[in-house]
Amino acid sequence: MRGSFSLNRREYQKKLFTPAEKMSRLRVNKLTNKDNNGAPEFVHGVTISGVATATKFKGDGSELTSVPSSFTVLDSGVPSGTIDSLNFGSGMSIDSTLNGVATISVDTSNLAPLSGAAFVGDISAYNITANGTITSVGDVNAVNVTASGAITSTGNVNAVNVTTSGAITSAGNVDAATVTTSGAITSADNVNAVNLTATGNVSAVNVTASGTITAAGYSFSNLTEL
Repeated sequence: MRGSFSLNRREYQKKLFTPAEKMSRLRVNKLTNKDNNGAPEFVHGVTISGVATATKFKGDGSELTSVPSSFTVLDSGVPSGTIDSLNFGSGMSIDSTLNGVATISVDTSNLAPLSGAAFVGDISAYNITANGTITSVGDVNAVNVTASGAITSTGNVNAVNVTTSGAITSAGNVDAATVTTSGAITSADNVNAVNLTATGNVSAVNVTASGTITAAGYSFSNLTEL
């Protein structure tokens, strides 16, 4: 028996797919817009049950979940706690934040006197009062510094407006401007001084003074231009 039958589109879809299967899965390697020159637009949003990988994410991100909002605070490399924010009080200010790095300034004018300080590395000291000795394995760069003890450096000592009751000892050069010490100044290299007052001896390979050198006694060799 020969015959023919017709099946419209809707009936054809009913024959091929169950309701749960109609366009429930899209298997493609690449997804673009219809002109193949950009990304498709998801007008009602998109739900991803797996991992979304991208070279860059844009948007406010306010509704993202499982994203850590806190960070760990380290004290000399040792974790001391986890916080959500960091608030600086008086005497500290943030100069800039760039690429996730904050530059912080500290006002040292109201700091309590130190009982002494020892550093492995260079010292850059501004407006510091120390009730003891300042010792550095590197250079000492001191501006407006008062120490009741000595200043000792295995590198150079660059001092401006420095008063110390102890000696100033350097394994390198001593460059001094307006420096007063009740002890000696000893340098393994050169001493370059402007307004330098020392109760003790000044010992160096070479001493250069732009002003007057006043001392209870002198001991020189190879004097020139007398």
